[in-house]
Amino acid sequence: MKSTILSLKYAISRIAFCLLIGTTTAIAQPCNFSLNVSADTLLCEPAPVALEASLNGSIAALPVNPTYLWSPPTGLNNPNINNPIAQPTVTTTYSVNISGLDRFNLIQNGDFESGNTNFTTAYNLGTGGTFGLLSTEGTYAITTSPSLAHNNFASCNDHSNPGVNMMVINGSINPNTNIWCQTMTVTPNTDYVFSMWGISAVTGSPGVLQILFNNSPALTTFNLPPVTCSWENYTTTWNSGINTTLTICIVGTNLSGSGNDFAIDDLSLRTVCTATASTTITVSSVAQTVADTFICLGDSIQINGITRTQAGTYQDTLATVDGCDSVIITTLDVRQPALPNLGADTTLCGADAFVIASNIGDVTYNWSTGSTDSTITVTDAGNYSLTVTDADGCQNENAIQINYNPYPVVELGNDTTLCPIDQRVLNASQDQGATYLWQDGSTSSTIVVSDPGGTYSVEVSIQNCSASDAITIDYQVCDCNIGVPNAFTPDGNSTNDLFRILPQDGCIINAFSMKIFNRWGELVFQTQDHTNGWDGTLDGNLQPQDAYIYVIDYELYALFNEPPVQRTGTFLLVR
Repeated sequence: MKSTILSLKYAISRIAFCLLIGTTTAIAQPCNFSLNVSADTLLCEPAPVALEASLNGSIAALPVNPTYLWSPPTGLNNPNINNPIAQPTVTTTYSVNISGLDRFNLIQNGDFESGNTNFTTAYNLGTGGTFGLLSTEGTYAITTSPSLAHNNFASCNDHSNPGVNMMVINGSINPNTNIWCQTMTVTPNTDYVFSMWGISAVTGSPGVLQILFNNSPALTTFNLPPVTCSWENYTTTWNSGINTTLTICIVGTNLSGSGNDFAIDDLSLRTVCTATASTTITVSSVAQTVADTFICLGDSIQINGITRTQAGTYQDTLATVDGCDSVIITTLDVRQPALPNLGADTTLCGADAFVIASNIGDVTYNWSTGSTDSTITVTDAGNYSLTVTDADGCQNENAIQINYNPYPVVELGNDTTLCPIDQRVLNASQDQGATYLWQDGSTSSTIVVSDPGGTYSVEVSIQNCSASDAITIDYQVCDCNIGVPNAFTPDGNSTNDLFRILPQDGCIINAFSMKIFNRWGELVFQTQDHTNGWDGTLDGNLQPQDAYIYVIDYELYALFNEPPVQRTGTFLLVR
């Protein structure tokens, strides 16, 4: 804190705070107290600063109820208190003006506790009459209650505390009659505050008082209240100008003979004590250096001696000669082009071509194949990667795995025509796990084709690869030739060991009978199964090599549209 003693003279003191030398000036009228105000302050950046103005001195020397006014009010939370918070954004000098009344009352016996002394008056001291001491207009008394001076006056207490006396007046009907006057020494060019208290002693026609300063009326009059015993205060300010003495007089302007009865008490004239002091808050402009830079993702950079890899704003502070900081602010951007979207890993079939595309824009492309186009077409399995580079040289990379599965091999054969009794098994089986779907909804690997035939198709799937095939099989009536051998050799070598008919493929024999006779007409073998044949024995005995006779009867399936046939002939049994 820095202090300025305010006395009859001006005082100036200078103080220093931090690195700043400040000046504080306090100016006062004759009031013997000292004023303390906050020291000059240096801020390196705007921040709240608590200001304080305080008064020091003996209780008798301190002004009564001082008021504070700081200026300029900019940046202050309250300019009318002794300890506002200041938050200026620029260097500001705050001045505080303190104003209060000196505790010394220049009016003597203003509370009338010394009785009828120290003042002059044009009124007569009341001596009595029909209604008491103040039975006549233009009289006064120093007493403790209006009712003691006049029977019709109200009984009111004294205003002074402590104290008992007041001046009770029966108002004069004559103009310009001084009720009370006192002369005192004053200081030129000084503000003074005159104060008094008054009550009405009766309710009718309240008194109106004019205050005269060296015969000059105050700007306002004191209109006493219309009720009794209600003490009210009157205050006015007077500047002494060039005057060194002052005569204060109180004159009644209500000249009514009815009412106009009142009391006054606690008259005072006090010097207005003022002081002005100032303090400066210097807001230093913090030097800032702003820099923008970037790195590619995965790289690093040294900023103020620290390795940085993350985007952000980084601040470094350097001390300056005035104790404030110089700030270097670096905004770091971490850049990377967009991630190429190559899609999910993909499995294809056979040698299907696949287009891998990535169109980011404003980048260059570098595929693992060596291509620099935005798209490539592949037909082989493998891992394909793409690196994109933007104008800043920053890169991003992505890859896709392409796999190939073989297509199933499905071959049902060529379209064909079958005879009515024929069947065909269509087989779509694969070496590895597969699923099958035939035209009729069946899901086995094979299907049996029979008359009347039609178009048969199958779709075979292995993982995500599918293949299909179709075949048309028609049925039509076929020729049926029955062959009969002219010899056989039943020698047990499994070749031509039986004598039997040889039907053409596709023949359907509906009824059959074959009988064999030797040359003597003896029946040596018979059967009704066209697949059976004679082995050259009779009852287990080998028959001799000779010529034998056959009688064959058969009837073909109705589709052949042939009548029953009987065939006879001879054949040789050769041994």
